[in-house]
Amino acid sequence: MLREQRNIFNKMKKTKILLQNVQIGETSQDIIITDGKIVSIGKKAKEANEVIDCANFWVCPGFIDPHVHMRDLELAAKEDWKSGSNAAIRGGFSGVFDMPNTIPATTNQKNLDLKRKAAEKSKVNKWYYLGATNTNYKQLRKILEEEPQDVIGIKIFLSASSSNDILSNVSELRKVFELGGEFNKVITIHDELEKFIVPKYKFAQKIENHNLFRNRKAAITGLDICLDLSTSIGNTINIAHVTTKEEVEMIRIARADGVQVYCEVSPHHLLLNETICPQVGNIAKVNPPLRTAEDNVALWEGINNFTIDMIGSDHAPHSSRDKRKAYSTAPSGFPGLDTSLRLLLTCVHQGRLSKERLIDLMNSKIVHIFGLEDYGKIKEGNTANLTIIDPEQEGIIRGRRNRSKARYTPFEEFRYKGAPVYTIVNGKINEVIK
Repeated sequence: MLREQRNIFNKMKKTKILLQNVQIGETSQDIIITDGKIVSIGKKAKEANEVIDCANFWVCPGFIDPHVHMRDLELAAKEDWKSGSNAAIRGGFSGVFDMPNTIPATTNQKNLDLKRKAAEKSKVNKWYYLGATNTNYKQLRKILEEEPQDVIGIKIFLSASSSNDILSNVSELRKVFELGGEFNKVITIHDELEKFIVPKYKFAQKIENHNLFRNRKAAITGLDICLDLSTSIGNTINIAHVTTKEEVEMIRIARADGVQVYCEVSPHHLLLNETICPQVGNIAKVNPPLRTAEDNVALWEGINNFTIDMIGSDHAPHSSRDKRKAYSTAPSGFPGLDTSLRLLLTCVHQGRLSKERLIDLMNSKIVHIFGLEDYGKIKEGNTANLTIIDPEQEGIIRGRRNRSKARYTPFEEFRYKGAPVYTIVNGKINEVIK
């Protein structure tokens, strides 16, 4: 009798969410979510705890940002998991991949556990990159032997970029590539090679020269080394934030030759170039730097011919005070979680990108590359991670509206069309504040 009463009580407290009039293929259907899972597609439901009419919305698999720096720990003044995940929700992201160059860096078990503890504040799904250095191969192996499901891959920096360790030893680089292959983990690479970054005395210390200091040869040469290494080892690599036409072409050719190489692009490298630097100052300081208008064209070609696989915001918040410092001491990076999807939806509105390709870049291909199958499709039995979009919502991007602690953006006053209105994370509805 007591067991029956308990079962009745449990059924009563189950949360039911009804998404009405969802366009799936050519038909309009209802989606029922109960206790975080999609339990029904197509059946009509009369009662629910929460109801959303999606007749004029796009209901998409929950978007994932594969490249964020959530900071926290000793950098919590710049961002923490609470503020960063609020920015992710406002941006329409149900999950994020966090980079390892925090303080302390995610390069061993102790620091990974510190990050996990800090990330308990997160309101979105999260996965972590381990950072590779010249000396931590054994620590990486020990972590991967435990098969942690929240470790998404290994990150390699071939040059300094804010707070990170550089992996400069070629023999150690090979060992890390082999480790990725052994444990089926993607190796993601910041490919600017440190030795080709120009010494500070070569040019005047100003933002207009950032593309000269961190010149394209650094990225091209670093990529060439990684492609050769991956060709010989056969592991999977992912090139973070490609910026040059040469990188796009090299990746296209290597993939055609059978190399398991993927790549991402950031919205600012697609939509901005070095000409904006005099206007916005150090807000435009980012690594890799904003390149040329010709590179913008090449990146869009990479989107359209499917060479580029994913969009990563490279959300890298710093305080406004730090960004106002002199060029030589101002940190590189700016926030992107709040704005990325609005920027890309505007490109859809302009006809530069299809809705289907947008979903591919911000969910489907990421899910495929990193093996996150539960996150990639709207189907019965899957966890309810969904991004609901109003394609007609219009507005103006203003940094002060960011949910990130970094209340600035190089896209200030940019007019957008299309925005997320609900971000559903593991069955929990988060209404997006405009």
